[in-house]
Amino acid sequence: MTTRLLTTLIASALASAALAQAPVPATETRAVSALPETPAMRDWYRSVSERARRFIKLPRESPIGAHEVVVRMTIDPQGNITDALLHASSGYPVLDDTVMAGLRRMGRLPTLPERIGAEGLQFDVNFRLYAGTKSVMERWGVIHPGLEDKDHRVRFQVPPPFDIESPRSRPGHAWIVGVTSSDATLAPLPGQTRVCDVSLQVQRPEWRTLTRDQLTAPAHMDRIEATLRADVHAQDAVSLPMNVRFGRVSTGREIVVTPRHRPAERHYLAIADTPDYRLSMACASTEDHFARALPLFRAIAHSVQPLDAEPAVAKAASAAGAPRP
Repeated sequence: MTTRLLTTLIASALASAALAQAPVPATETRAVSALPETPAMRDWYRSVSERARRFIKLPRESPIGAHEVVVRMTIDPQGNITDALLHASSGYPVLDDTVMAGLRRMGRLPTLPERIGAEGLQFDVNFRLYAGTKSVMERWGVIHPGLEDKDHRVRFQVPPPFDIESPRSRPGHAWIVGVTSSDATLAPLPGQTRVCDVSLQVQRPEWRTLTRDQLTAPAHMDRIEATLRADVHAQDAVSLPMNVRFGRVSTGREIVVTPRHRPAERHYLAIADTPDYRLSMACASTEDHFARALPLFRAIAHSVQPLDAEPAVAKAASAAGAPRP
């Protein structure tokens, strides 16, 4: 079957797990550019999110916080889901499995109201998952001011309790920005002044001609992982190698490293490439607090956006009065 890849379609299914009090469910869907912005298509986006919300229910043991699962889906003209592949993991098998099982139960999406692709349509679906009580979600909904690089037209933000330092220079980099924390449990490791370093490098010339699809293909993910592992000592333990979402349309690779000589530490390394730049993250936490730190590190990656486009999910959430990621 011939398919058409449309990575600019963003559909967000937001759900909440009931913990101590009533959850905060919310669902939004929005097409960024590739599909027609007609009233019929907007109704289709809403019906897709409503259907996903009925079939994807988070279990009570879900890790508290905001998470994202990206699934590459293929549907036929009648809306039947003919293929669904986990494209970027949340980092938690229980959440990944919940989304994939929900899609199997769902079986189909509403029939497309307009003829788009005679034989089939392939696109990425971002499932934003929120697990926690209303008060927890309100805390997650607060986003600190971020960094805006007008020269490279990119920005990122950090969730509380993190704060961003002023950029510093390094040869070969547009900038490196330190991320600090006001929370003692997420403080920098002994001897360090920062929890994370986020860096932006202008893309190497031979990769500037590649498309976003080529830079997010499995072969390139393997190249990124090789780069990440090259900076790790041979005797350090590497776990959780998987894809991670950077912004709306970029996918990168992440690993978690346990240093052999500092086994109580966990180091998070991630890279994503676009035709214009490479974004790298290097974060660290203690073993005891890493379960809380990991989704926050990923939230920084998820926040990367072009300066000229407010994240579509944030727009829809704001309009609906829903909690923002």
